[in-house]
Amino acid sequence: MTVKKKWQWGSIALILLLLAAGTYISTSERNGKLTFSEDYKPMRKAKAVDKEELPASWRQVSRKEDVESFYQKAVPGYSLAREQEVMTSPNVSARIQNRDGRVQINNVWHSGKRIYLFYSIDLSALIEENENSRTQPLPMLESLVWNETKNNDRKSMHGRIVHQPKGMVFNNRLYTVARVVPAHKPLDEVNQDQRDPFEPFNQTIPTTMNLNIGGKVYSSDSVAVQYRYQPVDHKLKEYEFTGTYETDKIRLKPLSLSLGLDKTTLMVKVEGDSKKSILAIEGDLLGADGERLPVVPYLKPVPERKNVYEMTIHASFSKVPDEVELRVARIQFRGDASYTFNLDLSDYDLEERYIHVNKTVVEVEGTNVKLNKISNDPSNRFSVHLTYEPENHDQDIILSGFPSPSEQNNGYPAETIHITSDNGKSDSSAPSVSWGNHTKLDVKPKLIEDAENIQIKVTDVSYSRKVGQSFYTRDEN
Repeated sequence: MTVKKKWQWGSIALILLLLAAGTYISTSERNGKLTFSEDYKPMRKAKAVDKEELPASWRQVSRKEDVESFYQKAVPGYSLAREQEVMTSPNVSARIQNRDGRVQINNVWHSGKRIYLFYSIDLSALIEENENSRTQPLPMLESLVWNETKNNDRKSMHGRIVHQPKGMVFNNRLYTVARVVPAHKPLDEVNQDQRDPFEPFNQTIPTTMNLNIGGKVYSSDSVAVQYRYQPVDHKLKEYEFTGTYETDKIRLKPLSLSLGLDKTTLMVKVEGDSKKSILAIEGDLLGADGERLPVVPYLKPVPERKNVYEMTIHASFSKVPDEVELRVARIQFRGDASYTFNLDLSDYDLEERYIHVNKTVVEVEGTNVKLNKISNDPSNRFSVHLTYEPENHDQDIILSGFPSPSEQNNGYPAETIHITSDNGKSDSSAPSVSWGNHTKLDVKPKLIEDAENIQIKVTDVSYSRKVGQSFYTRDEN
């Protein structure tokens, strides 16, 4: 063999040796940026461990298909996302600093409002030396850090513990999924709170995972991960509804449904008493095999389309149905009813953090308004918690409180809540927040200082009217 041929074979052998050993990640600084080598595919097996030393008895499987099924149950749109090819598959492996093992980012699904991170941790990284791992806290992804530049990082918090149903062991790795809020937009481009979550995005960003293992936080090395979101790729199918619901007080006509992996948008036309604003629709979307999507109730007016509203549901079916059924249970209105009740402060020890009361303070339209509890938080905020309980959940009219400004497009007028104290002070703009059939009213400290009684009056109370009708779509494709 000639010297030249020996040199060629030697070069090939060296390349194969490097590939077999596995080269992971290298970083260098270039104009303040972190740069990465392209060759970071993990090419090694995870170390075998004694499963009895793990902090939990996660389910163990022997097939990759079982991991895929686990992901599908954890994230219902997972299979569709793979079919639509909206995921990226970095398959990058990073060393967990000061731990005996690595973390691997397998797939990433950026769906606009949230990012799903499908990752796995070497079991060897979860075992505590010289300690009983069974007594240690379960692991969790505490935060995800996007390393934009050396001195300008963005962080998205997670903090969900990998309980036994939330993880699966395969090939000596713990597989799980994290949902994080996108926070990778550069600060100098746009305020993160004002960023449109559904604008296209495609960037490869150095990413660090902060993992809480055994009650301590360990950082992974930074690895290059592609985050890609293209709204048009998330669209699945368009539907058009038939049918109308009409009484002497209300006319409801569902118009269309745009089904997407990132969001599902329902358009409806609602007409009724002009003195009463329509706030919400309560119901469900039903797809194939009885799969159900709860309708997010709050309506957003569609510009330049009279009496037309849209509702956005940040979820999708696990498979695209041929037709969709919309079941409308109730319609919520802003009404003209009001109620008033007195709160005798001398009945309670206001030094207590929580005071559980659970008593009816007033009855309106067949609905009991109950004082659930009173709370005092460290910031000296005194709050009154109310619940609305109908005498019969199937009755025609049910008092439903009112939505908070963050939930209702135009906000709910603060002057609908009036609080008067017997110390001579009053407040006609008491802040509040509502969810479901619960409302929390914040009472300013000046109203309870040297007071024995406060009177709370709520006007323009919302109510819901029973509908109980289904609407069906025509297959437009």
